[in-house]
Amino acid sequence: MNTLSIITIIASILGPALIFWRLAPSAIVAYAAIVFACFSGAGGEVTVSGNGMLFWGVASVIILGLQMIKIDNPLMTRLSSGYISAGAIVGGLLGMLSGHTASSIIVASALGSILGLLAYSRTPSGKGITSDRHRLGDLMGAAGLPAVVIAGMSFTALSAILY
Repeated sequence: MNTLSIITIIASILGPALIFWRLAPSAIVAYAAIVFACFSGAGGEVTVSGNGMLFWGVASVIILGLQMIKIDNPLMTRLSSGYISAGAIVGGLLGMLSGHTASSIIVASALGSILGLLAYSRTPSGKGITSDRHRLGDLMGAAGLPAVVIAGMSFTALSAILY
């Protein structure tokens, strides 16, 4: 294990942790984990190629663009984003443990974010969330997409180092 591998592990843990604070630094740190995983030369079961770096780079730019738009959705609160993000992180972690590919991490993270939204809708503050389907889709796009991308980048990089 070299220095870049250790930096990858730290960035892979720090990226999902920062999602509860701000999305932009979290996306940058998670993308840094992908870059470090690509250049660390970890020759395990999962590798991060140049095409993978390009894919995750475009996804990071989309997240940063979403942050600049700042939708006006009254359902978008810190609590609702926290539930969705926690669901995506747990789903991504389970996807990494079950299958070491990026696709299993992304699918499990997306399912986790949907389950996080369902869990939030069961709380007292999220009772009326299912009444407006259009704003519900906006909430899932504004909170779920960044959470899935950040969890996908972080756990793909971590999987490339560990497996």
